[in-house]
Amino acid sequence: MRTTVEREERENPLKTGLRLDRSAPPCTVVIFGASGDLTRRKLIPALFNLFEQDLLASGFSVLGSSRSRMDHQKFRQEMRASMEEYGNGGIDDNVWRSFAEGLFYEPSDPSDPASYDRLLKRLQEIDQERGTSENRLFYLSTPPSVYADIISRIGEKKLGHSQTGWTRIVVEKPFGRDYASARELNQLLQNVFSEEQIYRIDHYLGKETVQ
Repeated sequence: MRTTVEREERENPLKTGLRLDRSAPPCTVVIFGASGDLTRRKLIPALFNLFEQDLLASGFSVLGSSRSRMDHQKFRQEMRASMEEYGNGGIDDNVWRSFAEGLFYEPSDPSDPASYDRLLKRLQEIDQERGTSENRLFYLSTPPSVYADIISRIGEKKLGHSQTGWTRIVVEKPFGRDYASARELNQLLQNVFSEEQIYRIDHYLGKETVQ
């Protein structure tokens, strides 16, 4: 005769494959502005928390990019230091090492087309090494003044669409200065990406109301 616990585990369909079903497919998150405050305080700690909970695929990767000159190892060291400062504490060294294996860095200038050739090459290397299948999410953690350069260069280099995987873009921080500039930015995005690929995050939508 089965115990109550055994019956619940057998009969509860929500428990079957729950962790697997909640895991995202392998992908590479490309963070423009990776040396900035948002990446250190919010993005890397949040991604690491997901990794700790087995909610990210084993091949999940981050490609940081900014004007700062550093290599993969230096980037990993700086992100670990950020975790110690801004994370929830109690970092397991083994878990961190596994997570850090998927952290990469490529210096770039948002306005320099050659930078995007190097980014593409690095993405292809990550696809080969980590099995990310050209699944890519571009995260604009930069000043709004360089949004147009980044989006335009992504379009010029055909990075907005993948042959075998999916592509998304996240625009972080103010989405335009006013209605006209927001429409202009929206049109630029839609010249490169389809609507279902675009995610907009604006911290300031309720700013005047709150003030």
